[in-house]
Amino acid sequence: MSRRRFDAVRLFLLAGVLAGATPAAATAGEAAQASTASRPETQTVVAGKEFDRSGLWRYWFGEGYREAWATPVELPVLDLKTEAGGLTPLRQVGGFQTEGLAMKGGDGHGYTFRKLMKHPERVLPKEWQQSELRSIAIDQTAAAHPAATVIVGALAQSVGIPFYASRLAVMPDDPALGQFRETFGGAVGTLDEYLGPGTRGITEVVSTGDLWKRWREGGPQNRVDARAFLKARLFDLMVGNWDRHQGQWRWARFADPGVWVPLPEDADQAFTHYEGKAMGAVRKAVPRFMRYTGEYPKRIEGLTTNNYDVTRWLLASVEWPVYEEVARELVGQMTDAVIDDAMHRMPPEWYAKDGAQLTKDLRQRRDRQPPERHETGQG
Repeated sequence: MSRRRFDAVRLFLLAGVLAGATPAAATAGEAAQASTASRPETQTVVAGKEFDRSGLWRYWFGEGYREAWATPVELPVLDLKTEAGGLTPLRQVGGFQTEGLAMKGGDGHGYTFRKLMKHPERVLPKEWQQSELRSIAIDQTAAAHPAATVIVGALAQSVGIPFYASRLAVMPDDPALGQFRETFGGAVGTLDEYLGPGTRGITEVVSTGDLWKRWREGGPQNRVDARAFLKARLFDLMVGNWDRHQGQWRWARFADPGVWVPLPEDADQAFTHYEGKAMGAVRKAVPRFMRYTGEYPKRIEGLTTNNYDVTRWLLASVEWPVYEEVARELVGQMTDAVIDDAMHRMPPEWYAKDGAQLTKDLRQRRDRQPPERHETGQG
């Protein structure tokens, strides 16, 4: 390969573009995991066969989770007539990278089908669209595990964090999809239940921007549950989820109408494996492109930079003993059984590739809690 292909400056610029991209957020609830009364139809699929690249390519751009993406798995096919009482497609949702389909269930709840395959190349400048950087951008989808959302959803709910549940499925190539059939028919993705008023005891939901306005108004009706937010952020450190900008949070009211509780969203970047010679060089300039292991990264800003604004806003008044107390609570809830159950939410074919190592790494990170002061910005 030519020297120009791996020009460090261009890679750094590419990394900056990808790091600043805002992937689509999606939500889900426990109802998304309910199966139909009869055994659903299944289909054997390969989530990302294009990620099965040569040894030289892997040397430069890493192994990531290529084996999982390229391994055939058997997944259920959604039955649009019976799932959730019948699913009606409403509109396409998502940002530049993620394509999602918002649907209304016959049970009265909202759902989102999100395709596993991303389109990071869409955030590249126009002049780069026909360059080799386009291929590199698409290829780095393989650094994320295809079951990350499913695993994180199960873990979060088990420790009391109101995160969406998620299950893998194949969207049928069904005429009922109407105008959305071309984009979503036959696609592999996740089915998530939208968390909104009327689900899980939620009475109201606002964005981070709206929460900021209400918080500035003050008053007992606009308090934020800083302890719940702290727990969610420590959870992010544990699973290595660095993509936590303010658009990845919504805020809900439950039984107490005066308290806003965080609803974290989007777990695509948990457990990421950005590897290879080129990505190792990029990481020196953009530390968020990490390789998840049982050890916390030496440059912890890779995990925290993307959420500096919200973290400093909501956790500035939290004393260090509270950090330790919440960390111990999280560790106590993140049992071996909880981790094992979450990891086995991925298809057995994928678990055979990555399950044991991810389980080992997550247990090791859990056992490192509570974090040191410098790992939370308190030092």
